[in-house]
Amino acid sequence: MPRPGTMDSRHPREDIFLPPPTPLGMQHGGGKSFKSVVGVATIPNFGKGDPENQDTYVSSQNGSKCFVGVFDGHGERGARLSNFARHHMTQSLFGHQKLHTDPRSALEGAYAYTHKQIETLGPEAQLSGTTAVSSYKHRDKLFVANLGDSRAVLGRCSSSCGDKLQAIDLSSDQKPDRPDEKRSEERRVG
Repeated sequence: MPRPGTMDSRHPREDIFLPPPTPLGMQHGGGKSFKSVVGVATIPNFGKGDPENQDTYVSSQNGSKCFVGVFDGHGERGARLSNFARHHMTQSLFGHQKLHTDPRSALEGAYAYTHKQIETLGPEAQLSGTTAVSSYKHRDKLFVANLGDSRAVLGRCSSSCGDKLQAIDLSSDQKPDRPDEKRSEERRVG
């Protein structure tokens, strides 16, 4: 039997994917309201030999909060690892003690926690993995984090844009051919 707040694949609890309510002492009334619209699409693997889609995502909104994450699995166990990351990242973020006071720290902590949990899988995670890109909006602030070569893009529409959206990159792909990533990898390996 899974402990409360965890996911049992036989009986998934989707309520763990909803942002928790803001504690009463931290709620702000009035002020400017920002509208956000969340859209998600996924495309199965075409031409890669294996038709299994190893990607997964989470998209949840609750009042002034919104969390969106995309996990791009790769390798033999990529689908399992992307789902594992989705679950642990969401659970860690929403359970983080600093979610309402320091969302940036909470998001960083969720990434670190999820990474450590993936490492506990041992051999299963050695030849497979997942990228992660996520954003957490709380009131008028947006926090973005990514790991790997997935990217967050904001579609902005000003009052004069009509039907057109302006694409704004919110994160950079972490690829080994980027000079800063190459230096980081060289320092890590030695």
